[in-house]
Amino acid sequence: QLAAGSLAAGGTLGILIPPSVAMIIYAMVTQASLGRLFAAGIIPGILATLLYCLATSVWMHFNPKMGPAGPKTPWPERW
Repeated sequence: QLAAGSLAAGGTLGILIPPSVAMIIYAMVTQASLGRLFAAGIIPGILATLLYCLATSVWMHFNPKMGPAGPKTPWPERW
């Protein structure tokens, strides 16, 4: 449930965070400035991403069974 919800919520950010195909098509159809649309999507996109991360962290704090810890991976292997 946690993974499906995270993917569904994160998938909505693809429309908002530049460069988004939907934003480009919208700019072409409405003759709006693409640069202004991109600039208008950055802050809400970053804010939504941070709030999704915060909500998931709070959810996991109160219900840790939803996302059990996986095996530890050393930092060099992560990079």
